[in-house]
Amino acid sequence: MRKDFIAAASLLAASIAMANPAASQTPTAVQPQSPAHQAAASELAEAMVPDSSIEEQVDSMLSQLFDQLFASDPDFIELEKGYPGLRLAISERVRPVLVKSAMKMMPLYRADLAKLYGDNLTTQELHDASIFFRSPEMLAFTASLRRNLKLSRTTASLIGERDVTQADVQGDIRSSASGVMTELSVQQRSKLVAFFSSPLGKTLTALNSQKLAINTKWFNYSTPEMEK
Repeated sequence: MRKDFIAAASLLAASIAMANPAASQTPTAVQPQSPAHQAAASELAEAMVPDSSIEEQVDSMLSQLFDQLFASDPDFIELEKGYPGLRLAISERVRPVLVKSAMKMMPLYRADLAKLYGDNLTTQELHDASIFFRSPEMLAFTASLRRNLKLSRTTASLIGERDVTQADVQGDIRSSASGVMTELSVQQRSKLVAFFSSPLGKTLTALNSQKLAINTKWFNYSTPEMEK
């Protein structure tokens, strides 16, 4: 069991979500970039953050945000007593706006990811990483991460009208590690640990502090529609 949780830490560090900056080293940039190389970098960004995950992530964030809001804010607590359907009504009104905003933001977010990985991986490494992120084992891992990710620190910052910090994001991921790993089979865990122990896996892990900064940047992003 101890090995599972050590493995969980390294897997979460290199997952689609974010990572532990303290474990990162600065990799050597790969230059120059051909059109094929840039396309491979974009393919990896798409594999890491597919459109199919957006609505599930929005639903998870809304659910956890409202759980905390209606449990901690006196005004919302009182409003819900007088209007029992208030939470559902707000959610139905806000959800389409959030999904639309996320869909508009996603190409910009992926462009940042593509630049990060394109600058630091070879074309072959980009292809190999894309194959891995679309593997059954990694898909199971990322699906479990989305189901189990507890956004207590990030939602607290949102409710407090503060920018979400890298520490918020990192703390929420760390607290979710055990729930993610318990859903995976021994075989799945073994294959994931083997990948992240490989040279390519270690290179991806070394980029985690930069990926964490990108994730935090786009978590705080608001489209013009959201600002209205």
